[in-house]
Amino acid sequence: MKSKHFFITLCFMFFLTSCVTSNMGSSYQRLVYKQLDKSDREYIFPNMENCSSLYTNGELSILEVYCSQGNDGLYIFGKNDQIRFDWYDEKFNLWATSEGCNSKDACFYELKVDKNGVILAFAYHFFINLSEGVYRVRVTGETLKIVEQQIIDQPS
Repeated sequence: MKSKHFFITLCFMFFLTSCVTSNMGSSYQRLVYKQLDKSDREYIFPNMENCSSLYTNGELSILEVYCSQGNDGLYIFGKNDQIRFDWYDEKFNLWATSEGCNSKDACFYELKVDKNGVILAFAYHFFINLSEGVYRVRVTGETLKIVEQQIIDQPS
């Protein structure tokens, strides 16, 4: 009986260790909405200041651009680079940007970043109209892959 408990304890410890080490070297960064102004010149594309949304924490930023054919999508600004991505769910993204969040704090991004500042994944949390939820997205090279989508529509 003691050996069975020892084996279960050993398996549980191995599981915990693997969970901890899988996240070593990475951190989570929360990006909140920021009204674009003249000080944000590095994010503003010509004639797009009224059709872009900026989420930032000072070090990292995501710019959503939704008015320029061919340039629409997400722009992720890291410490040393800028990467453009197509929408991860075009229909949802265009709906979300056209409707807007219920308040400036109702939508935010949470980025998973490795120790070198490379973005590994992100989650977009939202509360728009009567819908709330989250999209979890993995960043692989220059593409985005949805790994989880949860949307709850509240009764009116």
